[in-house]
Amino acid sequence: MGEAPSSSWLKADKNLNPSLRNDEAADKNLHSRINAAAAANDDDDHVDVQDRRALLSLMKSYGKRKLRKRAGMVHSYLLKTGLFSKDVYVETGLLSMYAKCGCLHEAQEVFDGLSTRTIVSWNALISGYAQHGVNEKALSCFQKMREEGLAPDAITFVCILKSCSSMGNIEMGEEICAEICKTGLLRKDMLLQTALVDMYAKCGMIEKSRQMFDEPPKRSIESWNALISGYINHGLINEALEGFAQMRAEGLSSDPVTFLCILKACGLAQSLSLGEVIHVEIMKQNLLERDVILGNALIDMYVKCSMLERAQEAHDKLPRRNVISWSTLISGYAQHGFGDKALDCLRKMKDEGLSSNVTTFIFVLKACGSTGS
Repeated sequence: MGEAPSSSWLKADKNLNPSLRNDEAADKNLHSRINAAAAANDDDDHVDVQDRRALLSLMKSYGKRKLRKRAGMVHSYLLKTGLFSKDVYVETGLLSMYAKCGCLHEAQEVFDGLSTRTIVSWNALISGYAQHGVNEKALSCFQKMREEGLAPDAITFVCILKSCSSMGNIEMGEEICAEICKTGLLRKDMLLQTALVDMYAKCGMIEKSRQMFDEPPKRSIESWNALISGYINHGLINEALEGFAQMRAEGLSSDPVTFLCILKACGLAQSLSLGEVIHVEIMKQNLLERDVILGNALIDMYVKCSMLERAQEAHDKLPRRNVISWSTLISGYAQHGFGDKALDCLRKMKDEGLSSNVTTFIFVLKACGSTGS
């Protein structure tokens, strides 16, 4: 029996990411069990079902958190133990982990070396390309999958519709829609309904988007978000706000995506009263603790409603601020003729160690013009 692989890669570097701290014991335990199984059977390729499940769970965790370095370490470990070439589930798990981490070259290499290609492995690869914006490649893989005689499932269709949305490829999108309707999947899967609503909205066909939205089985918060976002992106602000009211009337609770959309609509419509209601709900749910994007949307809404004091207050209470938080506030002061306050914000932003972006510079120049600086 060959020498057991070193466990050095399994020792979590706590300085890399705080979320790694909880993995250290699990990683060491997994490593020891794999080696114990190999020693007991005098076979480096052996692993029992319990170990395989732990290994798959570990890879899923690394993929979800996009730990690229650790994904490569897992791959090296699998090659050394022989598990990579013996187990289709482990092979697919490795492929999925690489794809979710955005290591698409490595994901493709793993896929090309698979002992068996299944709909699950195809979906993992296609999803990786679609999620990371390599849409032409996603569509190419979809065609190759079909050439190999495999029928797409709901996950495949969701991924391809995402690529069609990103590319504005309405022709392909409509072909997929027709196929989904023929298979009856639309009545069984709300994710497909949401993907179709989103695809038609992003391809400029908002009436068709609404038609897909009105299809059974029922409306989800995700499908409402897709429709409301579509309305806003096409300048149909009243329709977006009416949709939000209808969603509430149907008893659905808003999520952070809903709040982002409605805050944008409130800013564009200068609907301060509704914006303040949304602000209260966000605070009640304590969402700003983990979502700086939502905090930035609040600042932007108050700026667009010309409520600069409220924008400043929302900014000051954010648990975390980034360059967008500061730039949004600076833009508000600059646009409303408060150049001195805009420049003061710039100084404070730099004191926090943040660097300006292009948007910041544009409004700082406007502020300088208004102050004669």
